[in-house]
Amino acid sequence: MLPSRNTLILGLTSAIPTFFSASWMFFFTNYI
Repeated sequence: MLPSRNTLILGLTSAIPTFFSASWMFFFTNYI
């Protein structure tokens, strides 16, 4: 088994909350 799949899942799990908070911050800054 290659560890690339595990790394991809780990990257997605850590990248999704970051992207969500960044987009929320962007929307919040534009709204105000």
